[in-house]
Amino acid sequence: MQDSPSFLGQKWFKSYKEALDLDSWGQIEEARDSYEKLARAMTVELNNTQSLKWASHDQDVSEKLAISLRLRCMSLKRGDEDGISLDNMKILVDNFEALFQDLPKKKRFPFEFSGVPTEDYQKASSGIMRPQLKIGTSAPGYAAPEVAQTIREQTVSTVPTVPTPVAPAPLPLPPAVQQPARRGATQISIVVDKIGFKDETHFVDPRITISVVSGGRVMDGAIDARSVSDGTAIRFEDKHLLFGSSVVLKQSYENILPGAAVFFEFKHYKVDKHKYSTKCW
Repeated sequence: MQDSPSFLGQKWFKSYKEALDLDSWGQIEEARDSYEKLARAMTVELNNTQSLKWASHDQDVSEKLAISLRLRCMSLKRGDEDGISLDNMKILVDNFEALFQDLPKKKRFPFEFSGVPTEDYQKASSGIMRPQLKIGTSAPGYAAPEVAQTIREQTVSTVPTVPTPVAPAPLPLPPAVQQPARRGATQISIVVDKIGFKDETHFVDPRITISVVSGGRVMDGAIDARSVSDGTAIRFEDKHLLFGSSVVLKQSYENILPGAAVFFEFKHYKVDKHKYSTKCW
């Protein structure tokens, strides 16, 4: 049985709020999985002929929302804000809530994708192919003139296309050179007390990696703060993983330029993948 548009809208809105909540908490992996799952569900419906029954505005907004979800997944995977930021995603709450609603004034999509890298946009929009109607026919319950407005012309070529060469990604900047500490240099000590999560989760060998970015480059000497343990398991208290660790940066205060930043990355070991994974920062 096909879900009604209003039911789809409510289901998508609920899923989006859950994914956004995870994103806001910094739970990167869970947020990305939730965004991807929702984007797939929306793509399936957009590619279904039943979407021809939707109002043109709802079709356009649904497509842009699905693209936004995919772009956000790319940003989370890379760990940057070059595509769609968390602030952008928060703005889209009203658009999800208004989908398929009979409102006197339709909610416009709040931003353009002009600032998104072209390659990212092409990847995010691929696979979203709205079904088309032959000219002169109409979807059930809709007059032909209205349906004609939703038809998007596409040119299909039988000539094989040659992929456009992709320029190699620029090499990362080398770590900033750390000057040896001078006698009387000021040491920086950081106390890592605890980190909060939405739910208590079992982590294997959790740690927070602390690094310094100075002058636009990551300085040598990242250091790990380990979680306290009672000898058998990590300790949670009121949904906070306790660390209670004190670390001293390998960089002295005098070696760090004005405007520098200290990054905290929460990592844990994934037994099934045999590697450490960054959950949030």
